[in-house]
Amino acid sequence: MDIWRLITALVFSFNIFAQTIEEVQVLCDQQDECVQLKEKVDSIFDFPVSLESFRKNLSFVLMDEAIKTMSYELTRKYGDAFTVELYASFKKRIGGIQVSFNRDISIADDVIILLIPFRENDFFDSIKIESSKDDIVEFLEMRGFRVSNITAQTTLDSDRYMIDFNVQVEPRIRVTEFNVYVDHISYQDDVLHYFIDIKKEGLNIAELQSKTQQYLNEMSLEGFFYAKADHSIRKTNSNAVVDLDVRLGVQYYFNFHGNKVLTRQELLNLIRREVRKKENFLSQEEFIDIIKEHYGQKGLYAPEIEVSILEGESKSKIPIVSTYIHIDEGEKVKVRNISYNGLSSIDREEIDYLFNEVATDLAKRNFLDRIFFESFSSEIRKRY
Repeated sequence: MDIWRLITALVFSFNIFAQTIEEVQVLCDQQDECVQLKEKVDSIFDFPVSLESFRKNLSFVLMDEAIKTMSYELTRKYGDAFTVELYASFKKRIGGIQVSFNRDISIADDVIILLIPFRENDFFDSIKIESSKDDIVEFLEMRGFRVSNITAQTTLDSDRYMIDFNVQVEPRIRVTEFNVYVDHISYQDDVLHYFIDIKKEGLNIAELQSKTQQYLNEMSLEGFFYAKADHSIRKTNSNAVVDLDVRLGVQYYFNFHGNKVLTRQELLNLIRREVRKKENFLSQEEFIDIIKEHYGQKGLYAPEIEVSILEGESKSKIPIVSTYIHIDEGEKVKVRNISYNGLSSIDREEIDYLFNEVATDLAKRNFLDRIFFESFSSEIRKRY
């Protein structure tokens, strides 16, 4: 519970350990919440209870985050027996959320509602309503709509708030010019064609960013691992000029020879992952270490790898780096016997059962899998 205060009106001075509570009457400002609170009180307390026990366990009632404030008063029934009147006020909940626009923007209301950080039946929070207005404005402006005004009208209906966002937007900004600059002229037309819809549909910065990242990912598959792109937008009233600057950079090629266990695609995916982690291209030694480590996961621990890297230029004047990798995969290491030292108090069959339960396919086929055997040693120590 975010905000609560406990006011105890006691008009007697006596030993609380001798006092008993025989009944609790629950009074609230919201009937539905009151029923649930009464059920919670009855589940926590087994009346009659001592006053000391009642005070101690009342904290469990206060854990209900729906409670805004709470107080109680004691009324003597007879002797040391009392009745408690428990008063609680509850936070208001949200009964519904609506979004309306002054014009059709071709964006479903449900999409806008997903931006709002609360849902029907959540607690009403005026601060979140204000931040939601900012989020809606940012979302729309990223899609080319200028918001002239946005209001959030709240109406209290049967202890629940109905929230209606009313958004006034200007017509979508048109893209009158879309200019593309590419460092390799042979790709100029390809980039223009890829982004052809940007000009047709009006300004949509979010779509431009998404499509740019998608394009860079596709170019990475073609070997442009360090390709970058930036855009700038110049707005004039209801029009905009968009400039896209694409720098593909060096194109990288790979040639593999001798690989049988690992396919060309597996090796390419491995290298792409590692290249993207670094600002500079991998050295010969890094290539060898990465490939050896991956072969080790396949049970091949002594592959011989030769790497040569050549730089050149394509007919289209694109700088090229070609990497030739020759691999002698070698043989898998056979495991003839597994011995366990220091486990005299544990039955061997029990260890074998655990091995068969968690072993990798490589280890089960009696080949050396260093990663597994290291982890298996830890598993044995943990269990036994």
